[in-house]
Amino acid sequence: MGEARSSAAAALLALGLAMMSACQRASEPPAPAPAAPSNTAAPAAAAPAAQTVPPSAPDTSQAVAPPDPSSAPSTAPSVDFAVPRAVAIGKGGEVSFTLAEVAIEPRNAESMRLVLLVRMLNKQRQAAGFADENFRLVTHDSVIAANGGLGETVAAGAESGLERVQFLVPFSAVPRALKIEFGGEATELPLTWKQ
Repeated sequence: MGEARSSAAAALLALGLAMMSACQRASEPPAPAPAAPSNTAAPAAAAPAAQTVPPSAPDTSQAVAPPDPSSAPSTAPSVDFAVPRAVAIGKGGEVSFTLAEVAIEPRNAESMRLVLLVRMLNKQRQAAGFADENFRLVTHDSVIAANGGLGETVAAGAESGLERVQFLVPFSAVPRALKIEFGGEATELPLTWKQ
C-alpha cells in the first residue's frame, strides 16, 4: 500500500511539473523563425522599382523645336548713343530731358524696339506735357514717331519719374538721330546704328 501511495504521489508530481512547464511555455513569446541562408532567401515584396534614366540621356518627352533661323536676323543691331545725357530745350531752356538708358529689344523677323528711359524736368511756371509727341527717330529716309503710349503732365517746377519712350524700328531702317521737340523748338542728337 505504501508503494501505491508513493507511485500515485510521483504521478501527481510529474503531472504538476508538466502543467507548470506548459503554462510557462505559453506565456513566453514565440521564438523567431530561423533566418534562411542568404543564398536561398526569397526576395522581399516591394513596390516596383522606378525606371531611372542616366543623367546624360536627353529628355525627349518635352522636346522643344529649334528656333526657325528665318524668324530673326543673323546679327542683332546695336546703337552707339552716349547716356546719361541731359538736353535743355524750349524758350530759355525751361524744360530739360535726361536720357538715362538706351536699349534694343527683339520683336520679330521684321522689326525691333529701340527703348529710351527718360526723365523730364519742368522749370516753367505752368504744367507741361511729357509725351510720345516729344520724340522722333530720324532715319536716312523717314521719321519714326515714338509709340509707347507715354502721355504725362509734369507740374510746374517738378520732375517726372523715369519713363519709357519706345520706337518700333524695321530692320530695313537705319536711324541716324533722335529728335526731341518741345514748345515749337527741336534738337537732334546724332546716334550711330550698327547692323
